Amino acid sequence: MVGFENRADGEETRDWLLRCEGMEVDAPDGLVGRVLEPLYRPSARWDRPWALAVGGAAGVVIVPIEAVGSVDRAARRIRIDRPLRELPRE
Repeated sequence: MVGFENRADGEETRDWLLRCEGMEVDAPDGLVGRVLEPLYRPSARWDRPWALAVGGAAGVVIVPIEAVGSVDRAARRIRIDRPLRELPRE
């Protein structure tokens, strides 16, 4: 699809993950919700979030960056490769 960066570890995708607040997040089993904020570990680099806090019908869930499969910049959507039931809740 046009606009998708298919390597979540690519620099371009990482740049988009820094500005992803409000993007919708889709899992294989449906809509997770909207990104509330990128999350960082203490003393981590400002440009390397470890996860995304996503708010939706299931409450706030934590999406590890490794679960990000693709970012559709044009549609402002993130697709992850894990089902919602496998994501930790805050």
